[in-house]
Amino acid sequence: MYRASVDRERYTGEALRVASEPPIMRQIWITKSGPPEVLQVREAPDPDPGDGEVRIRVKAAGINFADLMARVGLYPDAPKLPCVVGYEVSGVIDAVGKSVSRVAVGDRVFGMPKFGGYTDTLVLNEAQAFKMPAAMSFEEAAALPVVCSCAFESCVCENSPKYRRR
Repeated sequence: MYRASVDRERYTGEALRVASEPPIMRQIWITKSGPPEVLQVREAPDPDPGDGEVRIRVKAAGINFADLMARVGLYPDAPKLPCVVGYEVSGVIDAVGKSVSRVAVGDRVFGMPKFGGYTDTLVLNEAQAFKMPAAMSFEEAAALPVVCSCAFESCVCENSPKYRRR
């Protein structure tokens, strides 16, 4: 939290927030289809985790084909614009909702939201957050979910009667 505050002031010129002000998350929005210049940073209040959810302070977010295709308007499953994309993140859990049992505050995790990963604070269902190995960097963890699931799908599921979709 301290490092992010110092970085925000150094790179944006914003003064550090007063403790009584609500925490603010920053997100990268696709405002319309087009080149990288259509991306905008916007602020919103920090989300609170609900029952069975965790809040992650994002340290790294992956950029994959779906994100790029969504930005140029060619990804059919993308949310309607304007939107926040991002299928993969890593970071540290800073809050948990009731009935969360697999992970805890302070755990280093990676996660796979359907969208919304281009943010510095993200709420996910506990089932979408996975503990990171100690030797894994945040950058490595954020690059893992989509490519790993695609590889598993094509190598295992498509070639195995046990996993093949009906």
